[in-house]
Amino acid sequence: MIKFVRLIGYAASAYFFFRVGFPDEGAAGLYHTLTVPILLGGAVGVAILLKAIDLGSKGLALAIELGFAGAVFLYLGFTLPQAKGNPPLLQLASGEVPNKAKAKQGLKKLGLDPDAAIGSVLVSIFPD
Repeated sequence: MIKFVRLIGYAASAYFFFRVGFPDEGAAGLYHTLTVPILLGGAVGVAILLKAIDLGSKGLALAIELGFAGAVFLYLGFTLPQAKGNPPLLQLASGEVPNKAKAKQGLKKLGLDPDAAIGSVLVSIFPD
């Protein structure tokens, strides 16, 4: 169960990073409707795989978990619709880094107050 929670944490962290850091998304209603179940299904699949093969090596299990986290990051980074037409990872590659202003805009789009205690902590993660 802990592995499943950890996998969900990896997926949620990557999803939240891209949703907050790159708020200028295009028409993405169906994308977000389908992405969350895909990520949950992937986490369930990896957790079942880890349980089924019952690895003796903790290092290999960690490598599989981190592989899942990397796959989620790449999936979201290359498929999240953006109004500019460039996915977030291509924007990162071209030097466009999410900043505090974009993070505040992203939190507002999610219906969160960026000036509240938790909002200001989340915004402080991003550079100026």
